Formats: sequence, structure tokens, C-alpha cells
Amino acid sequence: MKYLIEHKHKTDAIFRVENKDRYDDRDVVIANFIDSYYRLILFGQKHLNDLFVLDGILNINARDQILREIISNTLAHRDYSSGYPAKMIIDDEKI
Repeated sequence: MKYLIEHKHKTDAIFRVENKDRYDDRDVVIANFIDSYYRLILFGQKHLNDLFVLDGILNINARDQILREIISNTLAHRDYSSGYPAKMIIDDEKI
């Protein structure tokens, strides 16, 4: 765990909706594990709508729960021995 906090790794966050050959917005995150997590969450919140979802009678924040799961899995299961950056791509059909 100490390795993940002290070392910086590169992660590309890309938003691609208007032009599929290029990106509409991009954030190159070069940070440790924890800072990368928060920057990727903010990037996802910026570009994804917060849908109204009911769980019984409670309104839940589905966008943030989905982002938390995707980003934590992306960062936890990436190949840290490789120099290639992990990517989170948001397009009009999927994340």
C-alpha cells in the first residue's frame, strides 16, 4: 500500500461524444493512488448526468456509486509494472 501512496502513476480520463476521432475533454492524471481516485471522480461527475433513481422510497446517487466502482476497479487492477497509462473513457454509450 505504501507503494501506491508514494509513487505517481499516469491515468488518462477522456470524454468523447461529439467527435469520435478526437476527445472533447481530457484530463491527464499523474498522481498517487488516492489523488488519482478523487480527480477521476470529479472528471466523471463533470461529464455524467446525475439520474433520479429510487431505492424503495429513498433517492440514491447512482452516478457516484457507478463511478466509485469503475474507478476503484480501474486503479486497483491496473498493471503497475507497465509504463502504459490506465484509461477511463466516457462516450455516448458507455464508460
